[in-house]
Amino acid sequence: TTAEYIQASSRVGRDVPNGPGLIITLYSPSKPRDKSQYEQFYSYHSRIYSNVEPTSVTPFSISSRQRALHAVLIGLVRHFSSGPMRSSAIIDEMEFNHLVETIKKIVLTRCETIDPDELIFTQDLLERRIKFWKNGFQNYGDPGNFMILQNEGYFPLMYSSGAEVRENVKDRSLPTPTSMRGVDTESQINIMTNP
Repeated sequence: TTAEYIQASSRVGRDVPNGPGLIITLYSPSKPRDKSQYEQFYSYHSRIYSNVEPTSVTPFSISSRQRALHAVLIGLVRHFSSGPMRSSAIIDEMEFNHLVETIKKIVLTRCETIDPDELIFTQDLLERRIKFWKNGFQNYGDPGNFMILQNEGYFPLMYSSGAEVRENVKDRSLPTPTSMRGVDTESQINIMTNP
């Protein structure tokens, strides 16, 4: 299937020292879809994700920004930090401020290139997320110690969207998707019965 092909092709060639990889796809001439994909391989391959994803995610759209921009910021700061990043409280303040400003410039430059109409909104959200992060340093604890999640005084900086967390965590932590496949806005419905 297309999904299997995408998974295989995204994994082949990752181990650079061992050289490139090879994917062999076996098509069946008796299956119309296989035959069509073989005959139109270039066209099919150039738009392969349209056969899997129900919608596309527009970079810097409101829903992708609100759900994942903080994860990009936090991940890059933690990745490029020179010190131990097990605890957010350990981050050197000068280094933190420098990294945040550098990453903010990169993100905003990218936003201006892709969608200039979203630049002001992206900048505003980045500023709010940075302030949120700075204001909570002392409460985040050691994210490498999973037992601390049971501690009532611990508030993770991020938690997996959809995870069951204490009610007081929701106001002090950022829900974060583990995949960008589900960034569509969700609607809740109530089923009512007639009396």
